[in-house]
Amino acid sequence: MCTLSGADLTGYCITSKAPEVGNRLTILDGTHTLGVMRLTSVTEPPEMCGQHTVWMIQGSLESGDLSKPDGGMIGVIDVPLDPRAGKLVQVDHPATGHPFGTDQVWAVDGNGDGAVDVEFAMFACDDGGNAGPNPTGTCIEVWQQTATGKLEKARLDRFRNCF
Repeated sequence: MCTLSGADLTGYCITSKAPEVGNRLTILDGTHTLGVMRLTSVTEPPEMCGQHTVWMIQGSLESGDLSKPDGGMIGVIDVPLDPRAGKLVQVDHPATGHPFGTDQVWAVDGNGDGAVDVEFAMFACDDGGNAGPNPTGTCIEVWQQTATGKLEKARLDRFRNCF
């Protein structure tokens, strides 16, 4: 999952595996797929203490228009979605089970049926990746819909506070 600035096609990807120059990022907002961007630069910001979990990206727009997103927008790599129907959707509660409002959540409807297919949840966590009162870092959990229609945790990426 990557956050983006539409104006200059830069942003940050949060994942333990660095995106690669040449990867295509599909960009979504709350109503539709905005476009596709090809990554032209991937660097690790020095303020991340060499943790290899946050990557600064820059790209060039291959298709679409990012100038007027409807609400927030994110970019995703390797998330299956229909380019005509994929979009961000609101959730009533995060898949993590944490109290509503404690996680920052981005939910993707990849096929336009209104259901969450992939959910990214970011929250303060301890060394074990658990939400709690004494966080030492930030976690991002990725949840994917299974064949039975339930969301299942696919991965957890964690980066520690280093300041």
